[in-house]
Amino acid sequence: LDLTPGDELKAGFLGWSADGQHFYLTSTERDQKSFDVYRYAVSGYDRELVYENPGFQISDISGDGRWLALDKPRTSADSDIYIVDLANDDHEPVLITGHSGNIQYGSYGFTPDNKSLVYGTDEHGEFTQAWGYDLSSGDKSVLLEAPWDVSYVTYSPSGRYQVSGVNADAKTEVTLS
Repeated sequence: LDLTPGDELKAGFLGWSADGQHFYLTSTERDQKSFDVYRYAVSGYDRELVYENPGFQISDISGDGRWLALDKPRTSADSDIYIVDLANDDHEPVLITGHSGNIQYGSYGFTPDNKSLVYGTDEHGEFTQAWGYDLSSGDKSVLLEAPWDVSYVTYSPSGRYQVSGVNADAKTEVTLS
Protein backbone atom coordinates (compact mmCIF):
# COMPACT_ATOMS: atom_id res chain seq x y z
CA LEU A 1 0.00 0.00 0.00
CA ASP A 2 1.54 3.30 -1.12
CA LEU A 3 0.58 5.89 1.49
CA THR A 4 2.31 8.73 -0.37
CA PRO A 5 1.46 8.37 -4.06
CA GLY A 6 3.03 10.74 -6.55
CA ASP A 7 6.05 10.94 -8.80
CA GLU A 8 7.69 14.17 -7.72
CA LEU A 9 7.33 14.06 -3.94
CA LYS A 10 9.53 13.01 -1.06
CA ALA A 11 8.15 11.41 2.08
CA GLY A 12 9.34 10.14 5.43
CA PHE A 13 8.13 8.41 8.56
CA LEU A 14 7.96 10.72 11.59
CA GLY A 15 6.68 8.42 14.33
CA TRP A 16 3.87 6.58 16.08
CA SER A 17 1.29 7.96 18.46
CA ALA A 18 1.75 6.70 22.01
CA ASP A 19 -1.57 4.85 21.88
CA GLY A 20 -0.61 3.07 18.65
CA GLN A 21 -3.76 4.25 16.86
CA HIS A 22 -2.00 6.70 14.51
CA PHE A 23 1.30 7.29 12.80
CA TYR A 24 2.78 10.39 11.21
CA LEU A 25 4.38 10.88 7.81
CA THR A 26 6.01 13.90 6.21
CA SER A 27 5.51 14.69 2.54
CA THR A 28 6.38 17.34 -0.02
CA GLU A 29 3.24 16.71 -2.09
CA ARG A 30 1.83 20.22 -1.45
CA ASP A 31 5.12 22.11 -1.81
CA GLN A 32 8.36 20.56 -3.12
CA LYS A 33 10.38 22.74 -0.72
CA SER A 34 8.60 21.89 2.54
CA PHE A 35 7.66 18.70 4.33
CA ASP A 36 4.11 18.87 5.70
CA VAL A 37 2.98 16.54 8.50
CA TYR A 38 0.11 14.09 8.05
CA ARG A 39 -1.54 11.85 10.64
CA TYR A 40 -2.76 8.46 9.45
CA ALA A 41 -5.17 6.18 11.27
CA VAL A 42 -3.81 2.65 11.65
CA SER A 43 -7.30 1.32 10.97
CA GLY A 44 -8.33 2.29 7.43
CA TYR A 45 -5.39 4.66 6.78
CA ASP A 46 -7.57 7.79 6.88
CA ARG A 47 -5.24 10.77 6.80
CA GLU A 48 -5.33 14.33 8.02
CA LEU A 49 -2.96 17.22 7.35
CA VAL A 50 -1.89 18.35 10.83
CA TYR A 51 0.82 20.86 9.93
CA GLU A 52 1.40 22.89 6.78
CA ASN A 53 5.11 23.63 6.97
CA PRO A 54 6.32 27.09 5.92
CA GLY A 55 9.94 25.89 5.57
CA PHE A 56 11.31 24.38 8.78
CA GLN A 57 13.01 21.02 9.24
CA ILE A 58 10.51 18.70 10.91
CA SER A 59 12.25 17.05 13.84
CA ASP A 60 9.74 15.18 16.01
CA ILE A 61 6.14 14.94 17.16
CA SER A 62 5.09 14.16 20.72
CA GLY A 63 3.43 10.84 21.49
CA ASP A 64 0.10 12.54 22.18
CA GLY A 65 0.28 14.36 18.83
CA ARG A 66 0.04 17.79 20.44
CA TRP A 67 3.59 19.11 20.05
CA LEU A 68 5.81 19.41 17.00
CA ALA A 69 9.54 20.20 17.17
CA LEU A 70 11.07 22.15 14.30
CA ASP A 71 14.74 22.84 13.65
CA LYS A 72 15.86 25.89 11.69
CA PRO A 73 19.51 26.14 10.58
CA ARG A 74 20.62 29.75 10.17
CA THR A 75 24.24 29.04 9.18
CA SER A 76 26.52 26.02 9.43
CA ALA A 77 27.40 27.12 12.99
CA ASP A 78 24.06 28.54 14.15
CA SER A 79 20.58 27.07 14.45
CA ASP A 80 17.31 27.38 16.36
CA ILE A 81 14.52 25.17 17.66
CA TYR A 82 10.84 26.06 17.43
CA ILE A 83 7.85 24.24 18.84
CA VAL A 84 4.28 24.21 17.57
CA ASP A 85 1.30 23.49 19.79
CA LEU A 86 -0.97 21.64 17.38
CA ALA A 87 -3.86 22.09 19.84
CA ASN A 88 -3.83 25.81 18.96
CA ASP A 89 -5.65 26.75 15.78
CA ASP A 90 -2.94 29.09 14.47
CA HIS A 91 -0.11 26.48 14.55
CA GLU A 92 2.34 29.35 14.97
CA PRO A 93 5.96 28.20 15.55
CA VAL A 94 7.40 29.52 18.83
CA LEU A 95 11.15 30.06 19.13
CA ILE A 96 12.48 28.36 22.28
CA THR A 97 16.21 28.95 21.73
CA GLY A 98 16.52 32.71 21.37
CA HIS A 99 20.19 33.69 21.49
CA SER A 100 22.90 35.83 19.95
CA GLY A 101 26.06 34.57 18.32
CA ASN A 102 26.76 31.20 16.77
CA ILE A 103 25.10 28.47 18.82
CA GLN A 104 23.93 25.09 17.58
CA TYR A 105 20.65 23.56 18.75
CA GLY A 106 19.10 20.29 17.61
CA SER A 107 16.01 18.44 18.77
CA TYR A 108 16.48 14.94 20.20
CA GLY A 109 12.79 14.22 20.82
CA PHE A 110 9.96 14.47 23.30
CA THR A 111 9.81 12.67 26.62
CA PRO A 112 7.29 9.80 26.84
CA ASP A 113 5.07 11.84 29.20
CA ASN A 114 4.82 14.60 26.54
CA LYS A 115 5.93 17.22 29.07
CA SER A 116 9.39 18.10 27.73
CA LEU A 117 11.43 18.41 24.58
CA VAL A 118 14.98 17.09 24.82
CA TYR A 119 17.55 18.90 22.70
CA GLY A 120 21.27 19.22 22.24
CA THR A 121 23.21 22.47 22.35
CA ASP A 122 26.75 23.79 22.49
CA GLU A 123 25.52 27.00 24.16
CA HIS A 124 27.23 26.24 27.48
CA GLY A 125 30.67 25.13 26.38
CA GLU A 126 32.82 23.35 23.86
CA PHE A 127 30.77 20.15 23.84
CA THR A 128 27.12 19.48 23.07
CA GLN A 129 25.01 18.92 26.17
CA ALA A 130 21.50 17.49 26.40
CA TRP A 131 18.89 19.86 27.82
CA GLY A 132 15.20 19.63 28.54
CA TYR A 133 12.60 22.27 27.71
CA ASP A 134 9.45 22.10 29.87
CA LEU A 135 6.51 22.60 27.50
CA SER A 136 4.25 24.06 30.20
CA SER A 137 6.58 26.50 31.95
CA GLY A 138 9.26 27.14 29.33
CA ASP A 139 11.94 26.30 31.90
CA LYS A 140 15.18 24.77 30.63
CA SER A 141 17.43 22.40 32.54
CA VAL A 142 20.52 20.35 31.79
CA LEU A 143 19.84 16.62 31.44
CA LEU A 144 23.27 15.32 30.54
CA GLU A 145 26.70 16.83 30.19
CA ALA A 146 29.88 14.96 29.41
CA PRO A 147 33.49 15.74 28.53
CA TRP A 148 32.47 14.95 24.92
CA ASP A 149 29.46 15.64 22.70
CA VAL A 150 26.14 14.15 23.78
CA SER A 151 24.85 12.74 20.47
CA TYR A 152 21.37 11.65 21.54
CA VAL A 153 19.02 10.99 24.42
CA THR A 154 15.97 8.79 24.03
CA TYR A 155 13.60 6.88 26.29
CA SER A 156 11.81 3.58 26.55
CA PRO A 157 8.07 3.92 25.77
CA SER A 158 7.17 3.90 29.48
CA GLY A 159 9.87 6.45 30.31
CA ARG A 160 11.46 4.09 32.82
CA TYR A 161 14.75 3.90 30.93
CA GLN A 162 16.85 6.61 29.35
CA VAL A 163 19.37 5.77 26.63
CA SER A 164 22.08 8.26 25.78
CA GLY A 165 24.98 8.29 23.39
CA VAL A 166 28.17 10.27 23.91
CA ASN A 167 30.70 10.68 21.11
CA ALA A 168 33.85 10.01 23.15
CA ASP A 169 36.80 10.63 20.85
CA ALA A 170 35.05 9.19 17.75
CA LYS A 171 33.60 6.22 19.67
CA THR A 172 29.96 6.28 20.74
CA GLU A 173 29.47 5.31 24.37
CA VAL A 174 25.89 4.17 24.95
CA THR A 175 24.46 4.36 28.47
CA LEU A 176 21.21 2.92 29.78
CA SER A 177 19.95 4.47 32.99
